[in-house]
Amino acid sequence: MNNGKCFVFALLLISVLCGVKLFAQSTAAVHSAPGADPGSLNEAGAPPPEPDRAPARPVLIIPGAKVVKGTRSWDIDADSGKSQGAADFWFQHVNERERYVVPKNGAKLAVLRAKDFEKVTLDDLKKAALSDAKLSASDENPAILPGCIVAVRTSAGNYAKLQVTGFVPQSVGERNFPKRHIKFRFVIYRK
Repeated sequence: MNNGKCFVFALLLISVLCGVKLFAQSTAAVHSAPGADPGSLNEAGAPPPEPDRAPARPVLIIPGAKVVKGTRSWDIDADSGKSQGAADFWFQHVNERERYVVPKNGAKLAVLRAKDFEKVTLDDLKKAALSDAKLSASDENPAILPGCIVAVRTSAGNYAKLQVTGFVPQSVGERNFPKRHIKFRFVIYRK
């Protein structure tokens, strides 16, 4: 062999040996890492993903506004008042002074006190003291008034935040039943 070929061969041999040494060091570091079980490494030399940690699914956030008519129900997930079977609550009217938001089909509600609507997070909704008890929107001792925020776990298992933006009469000239319908702005968090 001439000197040029020997030099190239020597460089090639050194780079291969260094690569093997670096691979051996990195493999040893993985095997000696605290809690590492050499038998649990995959072909790439890395530990397999933890089975109980499925990748997080993105949450679809849907904002909107809704007027729920008196004596009607609302399916929040479908943003519909047509389906009684999937409705999340019913706006019950006992008379012109007594009204309730009544959860249906396994949905749960809670009034969030001292919260700004924009700052209420999905975690806040999940931590709320949700209940299947009806919420009063009556003239005397109402639990919900304009500005009030209601946390909801829907019958489909999604979460929503509602803010009461007001009450409206059946028609413009109606004076004896001024709180016939309830208006909300809302954000739905779908899984």
